[in-house]
Amino acid sequence: MATIKEVFGKSYQLKVVTGHENSPVRVKAFGECVFTKKPYETASFPLKSFNSWLSGKEHIQLVDGLKQLSSSDREFLISGTGPEFWAQIERMENE
Repeated sequence: MATIKEVFGKSYQLKVVTGHENSPVRVKAFGECVFTKKPYETASFPLKSFNSWLSGKEHIQLVDGLKQLSSSDREFLISGTGPEFWAQIERMENE
């Protein structure tokens, strides 16, 4: 099975938003939609959860810390596509 990076390339980066001695490190993903090139940034999530998902042991919808993200945020992590891309697709389908 191909990895996310093999299929979509590196479309986003992670930035640390919190991480104190007694709290887990939380990050946000930010970058450009691979199709529209418009910037997108997710809500924050635990880095540990992201790494767990990347290991391939669980689907993103089942990982604690990621399943609470919006569907747009999860899709950006999976495919690098932002919500404006999907809005364009929906408009084209309705024409």
